[in-house]
Amino acid sequence: MQKLLMIPGPCDIEENVLLQMSRQVVCHYGKEWVAIYNRTRDMLKKLFNTSGDVFIVNGSGHLSVETMLVALGEYEEEIAIVDNGFFAHRMIEILGTYGLRPKVLKIEWGKSVLPEQVEKLLNTYKKVKVLGIVHSETSTGALNPLKDIASVTRQKGVYLAVDAVSSAGIIPIDMEGWGIDFCATASQKGLGAPPGLAILAVSKRALEYIRNRKKPIPGWYANLQIWDRFNIEQAQFQPYSISLAVNLVFALQQSLENIIEEGVEERYKKHKKLSDVLKTGVKACGLDIFSEISESSPVITVIKSRKL
Repeated sequence: MQKLLMIPGPCDIEENVLLQMSRQVVCHYGKEWVAIYNRTRDMLKKLFNTSGDVFIVNGSGHLSVETMLVALGEYEEEIAIVDNGFFAHRMIEILGTYGLRPKVLKIEWGKSVLPEQVEKLLNTYKKVKVLGIVHSETSTGALNPLKDIASVTRQKGVYLAVDAVSSAGIIPIDMEGWGIDFCATASQKGLGAPPGLAILAVSKRALEYIRNRKKPIPGWYANLQIWDRFNIEQAQFQPYSISLAVNLVFALQQSLENIIEEGVEERYKKHKKLSDVLKTGVKACGLDIFSEISESSPVITVIKSRKL
């Protein structure tokens, strides 16, 4: 009997994606492989609607988030974080390990942040150059209004760094149209592939910022300057600094092809409809959703537990 995964992630994988994991291993560099790698990146660019770059590296979503934050964090620069859930708080923890103390906008867990709250924070801390936010907060089921937040940060000239680990592939993200600078995600949730790949989409504006940092980024593996250098210097041979997990890329490519064949907009509508049906059913059972339905994510439903 096949088990159905009903957890926050990873998700169940389609059969044609699983088959890609059984392919013979191929060389992770050279002209033929780079064409496969770049096709996968191009599909991700289309999904995020970015004319910037997309990086794929072995690792979990935490690697893409840490790489994003470390790239933005300099001692003389101020970062702000919207803290309304466990994974938002994890961003604060990551910055702390590098000796960085962000300005924190604390929001009640289960609530979504309002654009006017972000604007007030940025008006208070005028030196803030970066705002970090979780799009869909897995721990509470809250969905932050990314488009509206991006409108505020764009107006203020602040870089917007998004943890989209659980939302990418399920909820619309328009980096180019909304003005998002960084979008960190992973292979195993909304993208429908096995766990093991960290994915980071970066706008052209943000890449220029990274290239012109006053101080080099610390470390090596989670270092966007290293990723960017290899992407430029070895573009036709091996546009990354590691031995890439080729079968995971095969699987991700297939899952992205499935998404495109399904239709991106249709996929978004389907998940929203299924989420609404589930939440309505939960309420009909006399149970409560942790986040108000108007503020909740179509990715995950968090139900309040009751003592018997």
